[in-house]
Amino acid sequence: MVTALSGGNINQYAYGSVQRSGTLPNGRIVYDVTDSEGNKAGKFSIPKEQTDTFEASYKTIMETAPKIKKYVDENSSDEDLRRRRSLGRNIVATCGAIGAAVPILLLWKAGSMTKKILGTVAGVVIGLAAGFGISLSATTPPGSKQFARASRTISNLDIEPVLDEKV
Repeated sequence: MVTALSGGNINQYAYGSVQRSGTLPNGRIVYDVTDSEGNKAGKFSIPKEQTDTFEASYKTIMETAPKIKKYVDENSSDEDLRRRRSLGRNIVATCGAIGAAVPILLLWKAGSMTKKILGTVAGVVIGLAAGFGISLSATTPPGSKQFARASRTISNLDIEPVLDEKV
């Protein structure tokens, strides 16, 4: 189990740090929050059984945030944004076209016109859905998926602020 998320070095992360600092009488684990300048920013507590989940998610967020920031800093010019939008549109259009072409080729000799139309429509829908997924993967910063998953995990935990008089 991790006892200091910041590794004992308060300024390890440019975004501040969270450090385990004790236990409340009701068994909840207390964490101190320190801002990026090393000043205490507050305290919160988590049930003991959720601490491993919190610490793993927090570590993931702190590891992926710099990657996302670097990507945004390097790829935020107007030209980069236009290029990514164009790439996204091209991926979706190509997948949609392939989704339409496959059923047309497979159902070319099918006797029923209804079967051909329904197969083509289903192929287009599946192709567009795949295109959106591929486009999203190709145009989002690295680590975004892990960051979002860890943020969602933390938001579902029983986190309570700790006032100094409780400790």
